[in-house]
Amino acid sequence: MVFEYTEKIPKQIPRVLRDTLGLKVKSLSKVENGEVNYNFRVDTDDEPVIMRVFRYGSWPKEETLRLVEDKLKK
Repeated sequence: MVFEYTEKIPKQIPRVLRDTLGLKVKSLSKVENGEVNYNFRVDTDDEPVIMRVFRYGSWPKEETLRLVEDKLKK
């Protein structure tokens, strides 16, 4: 499955961040780079956040995401 970029993606980001992390989005902008993933700078009430939307439905694997999350926590 491939998620081609559409304007629907940034419109869903505020809801996703609110529902998953409890963040209120003030503004967001697409960061232009690469063609594999879609990156956004998101300004919230607390601090800026970078959000990555993966283009391929089968990547990254769940184990990879857990590994990255563990490393970020440290």
